Amino acid sequence: MQPRSLPTPSAPDGNPGSASTYLHYIHGLDSELRELCLRWVQVCRFTRQLPAGWEFFAGRLASLGIDRLGLTNTRVLELLEAVAGSGVRIPETEWKLRVARPWFALIEPMGDAQLVLPMHWLEGLELHDTSESVWIGKRALERPLCPDPFAHLDEEGAGASRETRKIDWSAYQSHRYGWQRRDVAGSPDVTEAHS
Repeated sequence: MQPRSLPTPSAPDGNPGSASTYLHYIHGLDSELRELCLRWVQVCRFTRQLPAGWEFFAGRLASLGIDRLGLTNTRVLELLEAVAGSGVRIPETEWKLRVARPWFALIEPMGDAQLVLPMHWLEGLELHDTSESVWIGKRALERPLCPDPFAHLDEEGAGASRETRKIDWSAYQSHRYGWQRRDVAGSPDVTEAHS
């Protein structure tokens, strides 16, 4: 049951029961609020049932970090809209990444995905298992919060935000796009494909 002050999510066709993507949940919001909601699509949890080869992501909390990749704001918003809608293709795979509703990320067969994530998408990604990060993308260190609320801070303020994280780097193994905890079974196979 939703609070009375919030409208029930509805699809653009006006049918409240047909909201099947994150985009449907934010349909009709003014542009500023819609952009903010699109940026928050990056904070999600992967479903526990994922296709073979993607088990490393299953059930994990994620900061997708698309806004960490050094892309233009327009490109970031295009990719986030695709993630929140029909999905975005994962490079060099036949799979797409989609956030179906708030906090519910899926990896599905490519289907109708038009846009493709940049090859270095794993650099922005951070995956969490309980209180520890099991994968830390290289750009997650530069901008630890996602979406990044420090976009308008000066360099000194941004540097201070990076120092709030204390990481025991001896527990991690380096990969091309980031670091994986050594004590975590399995690995994101996609990292090996691009190494």
